[in-house]
Formats: sequence, structure tokens, C-alpha cells
Amino acid sequence: MSSAAQVPFDVAFGIEIDYKPGTPDPARIYRAMTSLIEACQAIDIKLAQTVGPQLKPVLFLEDIRTGSLTTFLRSVLEGIDDDAIKNLEWKKLVGSYLVKGKRIMVNYLKDRETIQGSDEIYDLQRVIADAARETGAFGVVPKVLPAKEVAESILLLSNGTLPLGPDDRAKYLSPDGTAEINSSFRVTQERIEEVLTQKTLVNRRDLILKVKKPDFLGDSMWDFRHDNKRLPAKVIDSGWLSRFHKGEVTLHPGDSLEVEAEETVKYGYDQEVLATHYRVLEIRGVIPRSDQ
Repeated sequence: MSSAAQVPFDVAFGIEIDYKPGTPDPARIYRAMTSLIEACQAIDIKLAQTVGPQLKPVLFLEDIRTGSLTTFLRSVLEGIDDDAIKNLEWKKLVGSYLVKGKRIMVNYLKDRETIQGSDEIYDLQRVIADAARETGAFGVVPKVLPAKEVAESILLLSNGTLPLGPDDRAKYLSPDGTAEINSSFRVTQERIEEVLTQKTLVNRRDLILKVKKPDFLGDSMWDFRHDNKRLPAKVIDSGWLSRFHKGEVTLHPGDSLEVEAEETVKYGYDQEVLATHYRVLEIRGVIPRSDQ
């Protein structure tokens, strides 16, 4: 298909997908485009947090071109004070950082099949931090994007190319040029935790978990609520599960379980929490929903 289109405006980027005409499953091109746009939106939010926690970049559609399917987008910053809004140069510099940060991540994928080790992520983290400082837009030293967020951004880009076929090509377009998004790169959340985990702590806790979504088949996670947060967990109390699946234990909407749970917390080399996982070891009883 055609060569990469020229980015036609400042502080903007594009995604181009080259495809082979006459191939089946044409919807794959649009699924990939949607996934990559959503990945860029999520990455922009992560990058903007290094400038200010109140910043929220919103993507605006600028143009769509055919031939190769090309979408041009522009980030607009929300959540900044009036003085910053008046400073259009400041907004432009932050926008340039968002565009450059995504390009740095795309370049990381080049010639790689997966994440080999934690050093790769920390090197990438430093390059992104350098790009933030080089903009000169912040007045103070910007925060460093946590290694977990860096790795999860890579995961988002990788997942964005999953719908593509072997003859399809995705490209990231920016004022600095065109970079192909390596669709052969693959990584999982489990792999991210594996390479970034320095220390794992395992504790047993007594908890009361509100049942949000039970597992009626016996081979997937339960969805609970705890401390007003979603808490997915694998229930491994086989005796209780057997009674539940036989209908000997009844759960109603709003019921809770009193349980003994195993909490596994994984810490990275920066001593930040990478992930927390739960297993329900024993269910001690059902707590009906209180009418009050």
C-alpha cells in the first residue's frame, strides 16, 4: 500500500495500517485501529501523570485517510489552571512530550520478541524521563513514569496489533518521522510481573468479601468487592465449592463470604507494588445481606 502519510499539524500523531487487498476478515483492520487508538489514549494518560496528576489528555480525531487506513489524532489537555491554559506554548510542549513518549515506546518494540529482563524496562524508563526533561515545559523536574506503567504501556501497544494478519503493517506517524509498530512483539501481564518482581510477600488474612460475580462453572475467578474495590480471587476451598455447585449453598445478591485468604504481594526493584493476588483458601460462612 501507500507510504506513510505526512503528519499535517503540530503536536499530533497518526496511526497507519497497511493491508493486503482481497484478504479475509476485513474487520481486523478496524479492530486493530481501535485497539491502537485506545492504547495511545491510555499511554497519554500515564505520561501526563508525570507532569501533573490533575492533567487529563483527551484525544480528538483530526482526519481519516484511505488507501492505507490512516487516522490522525491530537491530544488536548484538560484539568489545567487558567494561567496554564493561557500559555499555549506550555501546552504545545507537553503535547510534544506525549507524542515523543509514545514514539520511544514504539521504537523499543523494534527487533524484539518480548521483554527479556528488567534492565530493558528501566532503560526505557530513563529514556522517557530524559524526553520529559528535554521539553523544558514543566518548570520543575517531572516525575518518573513507574516501571510498571512503562511495561504496561508496552503491553497495550503489543495487544493493539493482535488483530493484524501476517501481511498487515501498523505504523506510528509523528513529526519526527514514521516508526513501524512491531506486530511480532508479544508480552503478557504475567511476563511483566516475572521480569520486574524483586521480592514477593505472602500473607494469610481473614476477610469479609462481598460477592459480585460467582463462578458457577468451577474453573475461573470469582469477582468480589472489598474496601469498595474490585477483588478478583480464585476459590480453592474444594469442599465448599462442591456444595455450592450442587446447590447445597445458596448465594443471593448482596451476600458476603467470611473467608481465610492468601494475599500475594509482588514488589519491583523500585520497592513499588507491582501486583497483588488473592486466593480464597477457606470459606467459613455466608453473611446474608443486611436489610438495614
